Amino acid sequence: MGSPKIEERRALDPSVAGYLDNVLMPRIAQLHNQPIDSVGPRQILGETGQESGIRNQIIGGLTGAVGGQGLTGLENQGQNYLSNVLGGQYLDPTQSPVYRSIADSITRQAQEAALRSGDILNANFDDLPNEIRRVAEVSDLLHLDVMDDIFVPNFTFSLERSLEIIELSTLPVDVHLMVAEVDKKAASYAAKNTASITVHYEACEDPIATLRSIRNSGKRAGLAIKPNTPVAVLEEILEEIDMILVMTVEPGFGGQSFMEAMMPKVQQARHWLTQKGFTDTWLQVDGGV
Repeated sequence: MGSPKIEERRALDPSVAGYLDNVLMPRIAQLHNQPIDSVGPRQILGETGQESGIRNQIIGGLTGAVGGQGLTGLENQGQNYLSNVLGGQYLDPTQSPVYRSIADSITRQAQEAALRSGDILNANFDDLPNEIRRVAEVSDLLHLDVMDDIFVPNFTFSLERSLEIIELSTLPVDVHLMVAEVDKKAASYAAKNTASITVHYEACEDPIATLRSIRNSGKRAGLAIKPNTPVAVLEEILEEIDMILVMTVEPGFGGQSFMEAMMPKVQQARHWLTQKGFTDTWLQVDGGV
């Protein structure tokens, strides 16, 4: 679970006192439908039984602990000091009831905003309608991985089988093409029930032309990058992309472990999308999730 402090580092006042007064207290007041003046250190830290002067203690101690780093240091040294101030009841400050309430709220909002795309790569194809139905019960999209044993060392579905799956699906289909000569093949997958078609940057002769062709068919155009491809290749063509797919395994086989080292790519892509105002662009990870 992520700390709400991380989400609020853009507060106008970057000091510890500014964080307490301008970010955390107003949020708690809003959560509890209370006026801001009624929210104090106990609401922030849980019922520790300490006097109201704890606020100044915390500000002084945290400021000293993190030095000139401001809020960027709170996640490390500052947390240790805060644990000591709490005197044992909440040795881990993240266990404060209100802290948990805030963090849980943020997590719920993120989960509600996310779309779940279910894969049928390991489905029983002798019972395809029921397999698709089971995916539909827990997903918002059906994810279809198409591999040709050329671009990646595995084969999954022919065009004919892919179109059969697309027609059977009760969900919009999210097609991920891991195939060679994808510029020529992408349009064939623009069936009526596809929501998006994602091609690999590495397989495209002309990524922009291919993405525009997909868009012209009325589908969302996605661009995927393999683990060894730098995320920088996306920056100058973001306006052409409806979905960025960051591979967190080497494409080709299921059952691989999630590559944590790919997460900075996701963070950088999200930064660019936010900075440039592409708020409708989807950001997806695939592999080991």
